[in-house]
Amino acid sequence: MPWRPQPASLVYAPPSYPSPTYRGPGEITAVRLAGKTVGHLFRQGDDRLGYLPAADLDEDGHTLRLMVYDILREYAREGQPRDEAWAKVLRHVPHGDPVVGPLDAFRAVEND
Repeated sequence: MPWRPQPASLVYAPPSYPSPTYRGPGEITAVRLAGKTVGHLFRQGDDRLGYLPAADLDEDGHTLRLMVYDILREYAREGQPRDEAWAKVLRHVPHGDPVVGPLDAFRAVEND
């Protein structure tokens, strides 16, 4: 079959902030719901921001996860600074105190 150009790009991703490298120090905030940690919000370096939800979320945990993702996508799409997105998430979801610590433990094990 002869080659034909594609009508549109086959890849789409919503705007986002650069993800943390999960190597070295960063700021970590536990996102909580009814006393249970349902995810972690990370800030690293000058521009990196990410959220990792827990693996065993119930319906309310999934709702909170979507709230966090929606805020991050909205602020990235509008070109807002990372720190403003961080602050908005923390204003809208229950959370622990931010701490600075190594992000290495949140990284998947790699076979180097």
